[in-house]
Parts: sequence; C-alpha cells; structure tokens
Amino acid sequence: MLFINYFFILTIIPTLVLSAIDGVYPVVKYPALHSFDYPVEFSTTSTYEVWADYTVIIGWSKCFPGPHATLGGFITETVDLIALDRVYTSGEPFVVNLSLKDRVFDVRSRTTFYMIATVTSGLGRSELRHVERYWTNVTVDPRHCSEGCQSKPQQDFRFEDKC
Repeated sequence: MLFINYFFILTIIPTLVLSAIDGVYPVVKYPALHSFDYPVEFSTTSTYEVWADYTVIIGWSKCFPGPHATLGGFITETVDLIALDRVYTSGEPFVVNLSLKDRVFDVRSRTTFYMIATVTSGLGRSELRHVERYWTNVTVDPRHCSEGCQSKPQQDFRFEDKC
C-alpha cells in the first residue's frame, strides 16, 4: 500500500501541474527584421486551479502600454493555443515565432516597438472568462540590401508618431 501511495505521488501528481501564461520575452538578443519571423517565449507559472489559456492577441505600439491600455495601436496576429496544444501549459515555457511581414515593420531606422500579448483564458470549472496583458520590447532594424537592391519608396504609413 505504501508503494502505491509513493507511486501515485511521484508519477501521477506531476502530470496534473496546473499553470498559466505569466509573461512574454524575446528569445534572441538581436533586433528583428521586417519580413522575417521573430521568436518570443511565453513563460508560465503554477496555479492552484484549472486555468486554460486559449488565444494570445498580438498587438503593437510605439508608446509604453499603460496598465489599462488597449490591445495596441496595431494588431498583427492571433496565436491559437488550442491548435498549438498549449491550452494547459503544464508549467513549461514555449516559443512562438511572430510574423513581422506587415509594412509597419518596414522601418528606415532602428525602431523599438512594444509588443502587447493579450491572453484570453478560462478559469476554474465554470470557465470564467479572463483576459491578461503582458508586454515586451522588440527592436526592429531596417532591412539591409546589397548593391542590386532597389531603394524603397518613401513610407506613407504613419503609425503612432506621437504618444
């Protein structure tokens, strides 16, 4: 009987780790480039109740996101955690490659954006809806071309010039 109790504690309990996303961080230390994917890590923390993260809405801003700010001045994608099999994260961080193909990232000089990750979740047995925001800085460098590269036309897209 004692063996069965220890077996249960050492094998079954660790698989039932409850956790939720608690932050977002760049994986690499170099700047991002327009038209290339940029990896970010979602960290997780243990919880004491069932917590299911369903989606992450990726928004961007050039202004510091305040505590009650919106999703960002510009939304580029939604990460489907169900499709990635990350609804229940089991305490493990995971990496997602974000697409930087939108023209807002086609910059002429090094530009720092605030990436705002808005996580939608269900909490507890009743799946009470919950929304939490996390943010990190992502610096984008202009794309460098060789001699054969055509010069880019002047950008006509303005994205939050002033905060």
